[in-house]
Amino acid sequence: MEKERFYDNIQRRIEMQAEQPERFNNRLDLKLVDVGTDPMSAKFRFDVGEWCLNPFGDVHGGVVASILDTSMGMGAASLCETSVNTTDMTISYLSAMNCDRFYICCEYTKVGRRMIRCISRAVDERNKIYATAMGSFMVMGDEKTVG
Repeated sequence: MEKERFYDNIQRRIEMQAEQPERFNNRLDLKLVDVGTDPMSAKFRFDVGEWCLNPFGDVHGGVVASILDTSMGMGAASLCETSVNTTDMTISYLSAMNCDRFYICCEYTKVGRRMIRCISRAVDERNKIYATAMGSFMVMGDEKTVG
């Protein structure tokens, strides 16, 4: 898939989410920063809000898991141009996430007809890694939903 099409597919998914303001994916408010094609990759921005902090002022681990899963899944669905479901995800929390902004960098290591694999990392503006994840996404159908 060419870079422009991949970028447009993800951006359309973000716009579709905005039409459902009360849904979880929209509330995360992920912003697409860039995509790459060698390897297939996507970079998202997450701006930390008060709502996602734990009692100690760090981003709650459940929110970290959600932004990693959602960003990897949006890219996977955009690559296969249909819906996907997360089949498994492993997360490593490496440091407390206590900045105002994070970037989720996703690299798609396997894009098959039925399964897409991805690795991702949550980093700050200086590229310090706070969490990593690996996930698998099952391609759910042949019907094109975007693209």
